[in-house]
Amino acid sequence: MATVTAGYNWVSGETVTPAKLNSAAAPTVVVADGEVTDAKLAATLDLSTKTVTLPDDSVTNAKLSLAANAGEIKKAINADNSPPIFACRAWVNFDGTKNTAGEASTANTNRLIRASGNVSSVTRVAQGQYTVNFTTAMPDANYSTHATTASNSNSAFSASTVNGRTFTTTSAVRIVTAFANASNNGYSDPDDVSVAIFR
Repeated sequence: MATVTAGYNWVSGETVTPAKLNSAAAPTVVVADGEVTDAKLAATLDLSTKTVTLPDDSVTNAKLSLAANAGEIKKAINADNSPPIFACRAWVNFDGTKNTAGEASTANTNRLIRASGNVSSVTRVAQGQYTVNFTTAMPDANYSTHATTASNSNSAFSASTVNGRTFTTTSAVRIVTAFANASNNGYSDPDDVSVAIFR
């Protein structure tokens, strides 16, 4: 049973009910250990006009923390099954044919980014070669890079990382884009490139 301290027009020891707690001058409530249960909380209390004050240090990181693969988190993002989930740490969609002003350019300058997350810039370093720079560095260079291309022309493109591990660092990754058919062999600048980083 919950009791209330003496005060206002309450009597010490009086039983607490939802109606009384919804009054304009709710008192201090002292609840005995073990008295708050799911069943007892089933009755709805309207706390929309009340202020709930928690003791100092009662809310801690440890109490609020949830594992990345906790059941409720997985359910919320429609991944409520056995395989674990891993976040995309950076992504970008950019135009390899245009500079940041949206002008067609073959200069080795920053490219036009349409949308991104954790990517500060994309720099053209040569024809068909780009460095994707991260806003916040990766924890190490052992991440997975997924790159795809598309083009407004009829030519097919492919994309991959370049020179193995040489240009894969915690702060950036280099990718290359090239024609995928034999008649147009060699690096080239596509107008639609997407890159995603997983770690």
